[in-house]
Amino acid sequence: MAKDFGLFAALRILSVFLVQTAYVPDEYWQSLEVAHYLSFGYGYLTWEWQEGIRSYLYPLVFTGLYKFLSLLGLDNVSFLVLGPRILQALLTAYADVAILSWIRNPTYGRSPWAKITIVTSWYLFYVGSRTLYNTVEADLIAIALSQYPWPPSKSSGSCKYLIWGALACTIRPTAAVNLLPLFIYQIATSYEKLRIILKSIIIGCFASALVFSADSYISQSSTFSPINFLKANILRNVASFYGKHPGFWYFTSGLPMLLGAQLLPFLYEVYKILRGPHRQTHDILMMCVFWPTIILYSLQPHKETRFILPLLPIALFWSAGGLSRFEKSALREKWGRVQIVVDKLSRFLPWLLLLSAVVPSLYFGLIHQRGTVDVMPWLANRAKSCPQQTRILFLMPCHSTPLYSHLHINVPTRFLTCVPDLQSVPDPGYLDEADLFYADHVSWLAKNFPESKPELLFSHIVHFDSLQSKLDPFLRWGGYSEVASFFHTHFPTERVGGRVVVHERASIMSKCVEA
Repeated sequence: MAKDFGLFAALRILSVFLVQTAYVPDEYWQSLEVAHYLSFGYGYLTWEWQEGIRSYLYPLVFTGLYKFLSLLGLDNVSFLVLGPRILQALLTAYADVAILSWIRNPTYGRSPWAKITIVTSWYLFYVGSRTLYNTVEADLIAIALSQYPWPPSKSSGSCKYLIWGALACTIRPTAAVNLLPLFIYQIATSYEKLRIILKSIIIGCFASALVFSADSYISQSSTFSPINFLKANILRNVASFYGKHPGFWYFTSGLPMLLGAQLLPFLYEVYKILRGPHRQTHDILMMCVFWPTIILYSLQPHKETRFILPLLPIALFWSAGGLSRFEKSALREKWGRVQIVVDKLSRFLPWLLLLSAVVPSLYFGLIHQRGTVDVMPWLANRAKSCPQQTRILFLMPCHSTPLYSHLHINVPTRFLTCVPDLQSVPDPGYLDEADLFYADHVSWLAKNFPESKPELLFSHIVHFDSLQSKLDPFLRWGGYSEVASFFHTHFPTERVGGRVVVHERASIMSKCVEA
């Protein structure tokens, strides 16, 4: 196990340095920004924290790290950014070992391909070191799956998996969807029903007390974030404010992105399981976990690939099975000349899988959506050189960049907010601040920066190049000039451009030089 952990730890820590792009705002705003606020007393907490729908348990881990770095005098931007990612990478590596021990079980006949499927999972490399709630949720569920009493036994009353499952539920209550079928099956088949139920109650009470105590202490009011989370996302359907997708999205987009080239052996194994005359109990149970979860998530309007990340261990389990079946068929079946091709393909298959993982990992990790991350060190250096005069305005979709966790200096900032309609009966015509700006940027700028009050202008404006022509009159009036530009993406949209541009107001920054 130590050898396997060393391999996976090296792989995940490598991703810390090879994944230099932005994915979704939550990797900063629901973890690092919160930890920075708790550690250093300044920052910005999004509406989720004001409404109490997030648990502080995950950011508290990074808060402890930040405090430790501060005591050592190492609280510079580099350590504040890399430290949490390294911690997350190590947890993912431990989860990798758990997945490996589960897939390797000789009972399932997947041992030769177990490690290969994990190492060649491009999406796991892409998100495994990101400080996302979804990543830590997936890690904890992977560990829980490895702790489940496989193969299921009527005499087994082991509930170790529930400890990890309960921790996952404190982070994201959606974790219960993945583990509930396993728990129900264990209760239904075990002779130790009462013991399992009592253990589950104790574990559940302890986890609930932990999350209630942490959230209530930090927010200074009685708060139980799992209930608030379910109310906001299920009853009030707040998540749909951030986008709606068709019901089949996970099947046509989510799963292909999650699995990449491993989608083919995954589907092959599922087909064989469904067609097989003797279905194993573990395959039936995995069916009860995987497909109901996909269907349930498909009923929600807002969909993202990261939401189904906790299902990746099961997908890799099946992918390893499909690869194992293909190898055996290649070695045993006689197909004439085709046999030679199939045999050679089976030998090169690990390398083909590795290549299929390296290409998207490098592109999405090093190139796609990197401008919003690259701009932050430039701004941090500028702010440190002239903190009294630096004021930064981000005119881009809300939370496009990290903030104080990557600046680590208390200078005034402002960005376009995107707080959803939190009324009990949402207004269908509701527009957030970002929508109002993009609908009529002239009115928004005139209202917030009237010509009679030039002192309100910020020293720096950060925006995407797609907004350049619209902002030119305002930038000329304010005396701004372009001072930096960073590549962002090859696939610009109306709001997200190909480059991130920084404009600086010379009349403000000149005071810094004079001082």
